[in-house]
Amino acid sequence: MQRHHGLTASAVALIVAASIVVSCSDASGPDSASLDPTLFSGELQGGGWTPSVEAAGKKAGKIDVCHSGNGKKYVHISVSANATRAHLGDPETGMGGHSADYRTSELTPCPPPDEPGLVQVCKVAGSGVATGANFSYTVTANGEETTVTVPAGAGPGGTCVDAGSFRVGTDVTVQEVAQPNVNVTGLTVSPEGAQVGVSDLANRTAMVVAGVGTTKVTYTNTSTTAGSLVICKVGGTGVAAGTNFTFTVEGQSVTVPAGAAPTGNCGAALVLPAGTPTVTETAVAGTSVQSITGTPAAPTNINLGARSATVQITSGQETRITFTNTAP
Repeated sequence: MQRHHGLTASAVALIVAASIVVSCSDASGPDSASLDPTLFSGELQGGGWTPSVEAAGKKAGKIDVCHSGNGKKYVHISVSANATRAHLGDPETGMGGHSADYRTSELTPCPPPDEPGLVQVCKVAGSGVATGANFSYTVTANGEETTVTVPAGAGPGGTCVDAGSFRVGTDVTVQEVAQPNVNVTGLTVSPEGAQVGVSDLANRTAMVVAGVGTTKVTYTNTSTTAGSLVICKVGGTGVAAGTNFTFTVEGQSVTVPAGAAPTGNCGAALVLPAGTPTVTETAVAGTSVQSITGTPAAPTNINLGARSATVQITSGQETRITFTNTAP
């Protein structure tokens, strides 16, 4: 008698399968659903297909999908989160589904507009990574690969380079070419919700859906062999305490006010890759460098006239260098 009041597991499976087949059966007919604006909130913005979007879709009861059987004609359908997997694939990996299908949103309308969306790759120089250092990226879409080179820039936005223009709704995979002693410690996508699947830091990979306007993939890298440098300033004879001096090293700069001997004042620690960078003081009129010292090892290549010296940066270690100036 129980079968008269409920469905067996096999019957439920058949119904779910049938609903998926029906949703994919006609890519040339009229829209089968009207866009639900209530789905454009929280995790459902941006057009990406991620585990959090699937969970929100299950709570909302449906997901809006732009379906195409041939990549040319598009139908807007509204299906359950489970059925959406047939169209968009696995939200954990972003793989599977129909290659031309995408989730409908304000940034990815259905059908796709004639104007393509732009994808940019951005690079932030994290701890120990010099600004201007070049990183290469492989950009894959529609089975084709291109390579872009992006110089690292200062945070939070870094330096951005155009990676290509794509039909709105196109999945674009970005992978960074590995460099020795450098890790990816941050990988973000904007606008919010444009990511497909989840970021893979170990493989330096992210997938996004091209939307209206510009979609950015931002990488932050840090050096695994970084040390720190502290620059200190002693105001000698004739130099007033508090007089500011500016120093540059490896594209970074720090301003340090002069302090009393023997230790003076010290600036914030600069994170640098292991190596032997040169520290240079910007000239201040009426002053000259009297001495340059340092710990744990004494600086080398000291040039008082050029106000510069070379220091040894060791991974996991703090190095200090102290400039003493006088005003004859």
